[in-house]
This record gives sequence, C-alpha cells and structure tokens, in this order.
Amino acid sequence: MDAGIDAARTDRRARLRFRVDGIVQGVGFRPFVHSLAGRIMLSGFVRNDSRGVVIEVEGARDRLCEFIDKLQSEAPPLAAIERIESLTIPLAGDGQFEINESDGAGDRDVLIAPDIATRDDCVREIFTRSDRRFRYPFNNCADAVERLGAIADCFLIHDRPIHIRTDDSVIRLVRGREYPIRRSRGYAPGPLMMPLSARRPILACGAELKSTFCLVKGNRAFVSHHIGDLENYETWRAYVDGIDHFRSLFGIEPQVVAHDLHPEYLSTKYAMERKGVQLIGIQHHHAHVASCLRQSGAGTGDRCGPGRTRLRGRFDLLGRRISCCRSKMLQPSGSFRDRFDAWRCRRNQTAVADGGRLP
Repeated sequence: MDAGIDAARTDRRARLRFRVDGIVQGVGFRPFVHSLAGRIMLSGFVRNDSRGVVIEVEGARDRLCEFIDKLQSEAPPLAAIERIESLTIPLAGDGQFEINESDGAGDRDVLIAPDIATRDDCVREIFTRSDRRFRYPFNNCADAVERLGAIADCFLIHDRPIHIRTDDSVIRLVRGREYPIRRSRGYAPGPLMMPLSARRPILACGAELKSTFCLVKGNRAFVSHHIGDLENYETWRAYVDGIDHFRSLFGIEPQVVAHDLHPEYLSTKYAMERKGVQLIGIQHHHAHVASCLRQSGAGTGDRCGPGRTRLRGRFDLLGRRISCCRSKMLQPSGSFRDRFDAWRCRRNQTAVADGGRLP
C-alpha cells in the first residue's frame, strides 16, 4: 500500500484507483468487488485488463478504509493477490458501482487459476429440478474449493472438444506435507515463484519420458501439466499444442530455450528447430540435482553428457558422481538400447546394495 491509502484516511471524501495483480481473473473477483462496494455504499467501477484487475472507488473516508481492509481479508477463496497498487485521483461523482467491460490492451501478464474440485453448492444445483442448472454437467463455480467424491469418481461423457488435456495429479503425503509425484490438475498452470527474476523469457523443453515443459517470465515459472512419454504421437501433439497454448495464455515469447543434451530426445529436436533463440543444453542428471536441492540426491541411469559421452551412475546432492563412469562416445542409434543399459545399471547397483545378490 502507498500514499493513496493514507490520503483516504485523512480526507472527508476521496476517490482511489487500485491495480490488483495475481490470480484475480476467472475466480469471481469482479462480482466480489461489486458486492463489497455496494454493501459499503461506494461508487465507481471494476474491470479486467491485460495485467489483472483495475478498481476505482469513491466515497467517505471511513468507508474507503473499510473497503481497503475487506478487499484482502474477504477475497474469493481461489484468488491469490500478489500486489495492490493504489493512487488518489480526482472525484468523479459516480452514482453507482458498475462492472465495466474488460480492457485487453497492452502486454498480457495475467495469471490463471488451476482447475479445482467441485463443491457441494454446485452439485446441489445440478441435482435440483427447480434450478436452472439442473443436470447441466459443465457447471462452473468460482468458489469451488471442496472435493466431492460423487463427482470425482464418475465419468462425464460428452461431445465437446477437449481444448487442453490435463491428467489428474498424483500426490504423496509425507509427515503431513504434500510431495507431488505428478503435478497436474489442481496445480498447473499456477506459477512457481522463483527467488531470482529471469532477465529474458525462457522455455525449458523437458525430457523424453513423463515429460513436462516450463515457461519462465520474470520470477514466475509456469510448469506445465503432466504430458507423458513423447514417443506416442498423441502425446507429442499434446506437448507441442501445450507449449503454444501457454505462450499465448501468458504472453511469453521465449528468447532462451533449454533442452536435454540427448540428441535423440524429441524434446531436444523440438528445441533445435526453434529459430532466433539462444539454445542451452543441460545434462540430464544436472537438471535432476538442480531441481532437488533440498532432497537427498538425484536419480540413476544412463544419460548423455558433454561431448556426447555416455554418463552412467548416481549423483549426490552437489552433483558429484558417487558411482559414475564415463564410457565411449554415445552413438544415438536408438533409445531402446540406452534404456536397457540403464536398467542393467540399476539392477547391478541394487545387487551391490543387497549384498551382491542379483534379483
């Protein structure tokens, strides 16, 4: 908050303009603001724009102060306010508070709320004969925050095209803390906030198996939903379409493209086909270590290292090889042999850990 709010506390009547950034579109934020302003008897308007939500409110000082407090404390459950900027502006003398049409001008920098579970109120509407949404399966509720088994365990058959495919997430609870095994529905496309801000927009293309991609803009990392193994054609199309969708949705045009060093990964080939970008190859296990700095170690396996040398083994938290050997130049003749060799490496390591007995 800034000087605009301080002015509102001292003047008898004032008008404030707020810019609200974060997840504030598609979550019922404008109807909430409209209801709040009407309840407090303030005039003005609220509208969406390419960054978030713009609000102008006018009224008595004490009512403006109440509006400021409740704007954050009573926001919709799915809203995630990152920042509020305020400015004192001249009085306009509005007679009421309105929801104005959205303004799409400017660079797009708006966040999207992930899919969430159905709540009891929505289900009640669907199964109430007198409700206008009776048996309407695509009911949409911005306040839906509770999971209901009756809907989550059923199949919905329909003829509508699927715009973006999103699998269910898989989560493991360890000592009451969530550890995502497959981060997808309910999490994506919500951003992960980074401690540093990227100087240029980045696309990270991911690997070949259990694939995801990530787009980075500023200090926000938009990790995609789980996509799967890219050797399947339908999965490959979902991967390509997903990147295009995220680029359009968040207004990100990558200038840097990060990819795995393995030349036969389809994600690597996708990166190599990008024009006018800086390509950065990253060793597979190095990527594991970088993403697991707070865990005990990285994975095992057979991956391509610098100069196409084959790296087989295990790495500790700092990226030092524990049981790793650098062997002959990697001949990218196919991925099956690489995977078989990786399986054999894991089997031998398991045998050593088990006292020398092969499974």
